[in-house]
Amino acid sequence: MQLSRQTHLGSIDTKLLTIVDLQGPPVWPCTIIQSEEAYILHRLPDELLLLIVKFSLYTNDRTTRETTRETWALFEDVRACDTSCIMALSQVCHRFKRIAQPLLFSNIGFMHPNQVLPPSIRVLRLHRTLSDRVDLRQHCRYLTINMGDVARREARTLGYYSVARDFVTWFANTKYLSIHDSQCSTHGAAESDESGAHGSNSETCAWDLYRYAVDKLECVEYAYIDRAHCRIQLNQMIESLGFPKLKKLELIRVHLDGHVELEAKKHRTAPFTHLHLFNTVLTARATYILLQWPRVLTHFVFDAYPYQPPFVDYPTLESWLLIHAETLVHIKISCLHPKRSKRLLNATLFPQLELLSLSRWQMQSGLRTDHSTSVRTDQVNLLGSSLKIFCWDFTIEDSELSRLPFGDDEASWIRTLSERAFEHKAALETIKILYSLDDHHRTRSKGYPWECMEDAQRHLVKFGIELIYDKPPMSKDEWTRYYETGIAPYADFWGPRVHYQPPRESTLEEDEAERRLDAEYDELMRQGLYHGEDIRRYLGA
Repeated sequence: MQLSRQTHLGSIDTKLLTIVDLQGPPVWPCTIIQSEEAYILHRLPDELLLLIVKFSLYTNDRTTRETTRETWALFEDVRACDTSCIMALSQVCHRFKRIAQPLLFSNIGFMHPNQVLPPSIRVLRLHRTLSDRVDLRQHCRYLTINMGDVARREARTLGYYSVARDFVTWFANTKYLSIHDSQCSTHGAAESDESGAHGSNSETCAWDLYRYAVDKLECVEYAYIDRAHCRIQLNQMIESLGFPKLKKLELIRVHLDGHVELEAKKHRTAPFTHLHLFNTVLTARATYILLQWPRVLTHFVFDAYPYQPPFVDYPTLESWLLIHAETLVHIKISCLHPKRSKRLLNATLFPQLELLSLSRWQMQSGLRTDHSTSVRTDQVNLLGSSLKIFCWDFTIEDSELSRLPFGDDEASWIRTLSERAFEHKAALETIKILYSLDDHHRTRSKGYPWECMEDAQRHLVKFGIELIYDKPPMSKDEWTRYYETGIAPYADFWGPRVHYQPPRESTLEEDEAERRLDAEYDELMRQGLYHGEDIRRYLGA
């Protein structure tokens, strides 16, 4: 339909912003007050404008803010920003644009359905934009790439790989690099790389990207690897992760193999000081070698499956960690194999240790709160010379372990620990209970766990120790009623329900829009098929 009238924003002789009618003289001039206050925005310093912009951008989602603050504490908190608001601010004012545009490109993530292998249409659009606007690449600080389900051979053949490689190597100021590899390249083992060497069964595009990143991204401080339980060789990982400024290495769902010795030139050379292992499957030898790699280790998190290798206990981990005994300040260990040694970690071996987090589920047969020598020794050994915070973790994901409530035995054990700390004049200041309703929901206990915590909290005050735990999600009366009837105190207590919506037939307009997207995607692929590749690959030369 043809519009009868068209207008746009323009200027007139008086340099005032106005609405210009294309079919007639200018109308509706803006009533801008000619005073000093009219230009106050232009006089504000960039530091103040930055605060204004950030305040308007952060999401109101409390959970997202807290998760962001905990997870990305090493870097500037920009991951919880509202991107639509950033785009709007970058278009309405040139002063805001200079601040908002860097934030818009500071966090670039390629996750499903916008992964890079194969590249979605949004990914190709961004690739085309950054090919033309080299100046925008400098703003990226967080780069997350999902490799998708395309194997290495297919990725190379279709020309997809060059798009992912460009993204990894373009952003020279990236501090956080996360690559999710959701497929195991067993059928791509015979693939030859450009030098003619053959890759192993575990070699995939992800490791190729890390090698490119090591050469180009010298500012990476945080490396996150999610391998979806694919097997990799330890020596391959060590060779691929040579970031010179790396501070934190986090391995998620990694299945590490390796029976090789760490080369002498690699021993105590890695720059990272934080090592986090989540849901990993490692051989005992691979775990030991991995701990020999960093030059200095200050933070260690071990969260492996208790019924998967390595089948270790606290004494074994102690012996492996002693190489960093003088530098470790933070140790968190989840539940180890329940049939191994029940002796707790000896925190006195780590004189700088300030925070220790252990799993309640390591004590499967119940807690002993008597005054026997073994109980006293275990608790005294927990009280390291510098230990200020002890976390007792009740959270667990493994379905093979039985659930235990927080009851009188747990409260008594905490009271006994505080008495030991007082007797030995320990540095302990805080005991933190990591306990949620979900943990108790799986047990058969009728007791109200937060009442026991409150009683223990009052007892610890006289010893100068603070007991911290999450706020109870319901009162004792609500809990009793919920346990007897199974009815939650309010409708969305367990989270919002997701209602099923039956599929509907698409409209003609939606079909046409889909066809246009497909056509644009095909055109982008034709334009970028040979990007960064040698055309002789496709001519059989």
